[in-house]
Amino acid sequence: MKQRFYILIAAIAMATTTLDAQTDLKTETYTAYILNDVKRWENLTRRCEQQTDTTNIASLMSLIHCYYGYTMMLAEEKQHDAVGRNIARAERYIAIVLAKEPNNAEAIDYSGVFTSYAVSLNRLKAPTLGRRSRQLIDRALSIASNNPRILFDKGNSLFYPPAIFGGDKRQALKYYRRAIEVIEQQGATSRNWIYLKLLLLEARCYQATGRHAEALKLYERLLDREPNFKIVRQKYLPEAVEATK
Repeated sequence: MKQRFYILIAAIAMATTTLDAQTDLKTETYTAYILNDVKRWENLTRRCEQQTDTTNIASLMSLIHCYYGYTMMLAEEKQHDAVGRNIARAERYIAIVLAKEPNNAEAIDYSGVFTSYAVSLNRLKAPTLGRRSRQLIDRALSIASNNPRILFDKGNSLFYPPAIFGGDKRQALKYYRRAIEVIEQQGATSRNWIYLKLLLLEARCYQATGRHAEALKLYERLLDREPNFKIVRQKYLPEAVEATK
């Protein structure tokens, strides 16, 4: 009886530690995103890597998520060498997850995303890599059709490529809106960097399709929600103001 009691206490302590780590990770990724701070993302990812238990799926997925956000920022800053290094590291961890759980939708989606980053590094293989990326993201979505991060990545697969390579900002907007809807239904909007990114991309879709007044309103709403959202204050809001003159 006493042994079972100690096992229960140990399990509760482990669960509490995991929850605390997830809360800290959520706060750290949110702060790194709103401040557009590449160095902060890097330090967070390195720290998470040191603490990761590679035999534990949840621990690995947290690390992959760090690489996901960090690489996204590096790609936007066009730091291609660093992107290449991150792809190699992240893919190694994704492979460990998929070896244990071949139908893990989030891991499949991560694989598709990191494949998409490889497009900018290898123009000769860009068409093949692009197709492979879309196939992986579509497979992940077929497994978990209401996963907001996978919906987000599906939207990205349509937002960023030019039309000649299958890009379609109006279709991207549909996936962004669906992801936003799911997050709001889940009550998961607080300190959620992907939620802010989705709202930002919704506004950018409005801009790209000539709906500048709607974009301006959404940028203003974003800054009301998060006054420290650096890239909106410094770049996108001024662009929208200029476009509505």
